[in-house]
Amino acid sequence: MTSITTKNANGTTCPHAKESRPSSTPGECGAEAVITNKKYNETTARKIYEAKQINEGLSDVINGRTVDGDAVKHRLKARYKL
Repeated sequence: MTSITTKNANGTTCPHAKESRPSSTPGECGAEAVITNKKYNETTARKIYEAKQINEGLSDVINGRTVDGDAVKHRLKARYKL
């Protein structure tokens, strides 16, 4: 959901508040910039989160905190008699 301010700097109603025009055609109130900035921030936050997860996984591999999948299967089969 995109939130857009419906008043511009001088207090008048923004004519673009209910439209989602591309930011390449800026309006008088900047509603397009709000949409673009929100999408950019969400995309950037997602990329940062994904990069952090990858770095943590690589750190686990480098520091030997991983276990071979076959070894885990054998231990689970032995423990739960599967």
